[in-house]
Amino acid sequence: MTTTQKRWTRVGLAVVSALVLVGCSGVQAPSSTAAPESTAAADSAPPADSVAYECNGRFVDPETYNADVRADQLPAEDAAGIAAGVDDMGDDGLLDDPSAWIIAARSGSSVTLLRPLEAEGDYDVVVFDKMDELPATGEPGWMLTSSASCTLALDPAPLTSAVVALDPAAATDADSTQLALLVTERECNSGRDAEGRIELVSLQETADAVIVRIAVSPHTEDAAHTCQSNPPTPFTVELAEPLGDREVLDGSLVIPQSIPAQADMSF
Repeated sequence: MTTTQKRWTRVGLAVVSALVLVGCSGVQAPSSTAAPESTAAADSAPPADSVAYECNGRFVDPETYNADVRADQLPAEDAAGIAAGVDDMGDDGLLDDPSAWIIAARSGSSVTLLRPLEAEGDYDVVVFDKMDELPATGEPGWMLTSSASCTLALDPAPLTSAVVALDPAAATDADSTQLALLVTERECNSGRDAEGRIELVSLQETADAVIVRIAVSPHTEDAAHTCQSNPPTPFTVELAEPLGDREVLDGSLVIPQSIPAQADMSF
């Protein structure tokens, strides 16, 4: 277990509640205190009753996920259907070990499954949907409609998620009372930045860590947006005290992880 994971275990799941300002609770996120300079400060968020999770844009029901029920424990008909599930080409054998997959969300016609990876909080995610007609055969059955890897995150709705990195050009040190961040919007934005729409959802400062949760307000214009890569947008967070040797963590994740100096753009 890494230092970050140990620290998160000490802080406990209460931090997740403390970080949540948007989502099912309907509590509004604080806005930037100085929007033209993309600078913001916020207090710790009040606890929320509940919040949804998401994994690579796929809804994850916290209650279902935390029950830790595996795919081999699905009702017999659904388990058999998924075990025989195919992809759009008709290939089967897609779920080699159902007992390794956690049921993350389920309805009568769709099942989302997560398989834990080596790094805590990281998963493979697959979605099987019950189809009236499979593309390959025209027969009814279950089909794999999505497959990816992800880090389990808090659903930012009604805001949208972003990739956050420390700005490598900024001289952030132990005496710094500001965090210089680069925020990259995940939603399609025609290759433009997110200036004026970045929100500091919450800021949690402890003796060991600074936990920052960032999201982006959705577009207000009706125009369609193309989906090429978006550039990062500089955004500054004001701290109550100098950073010192505290670790800077991404609070948008269910298990907060260190914010890197270089963003991972593999989404």
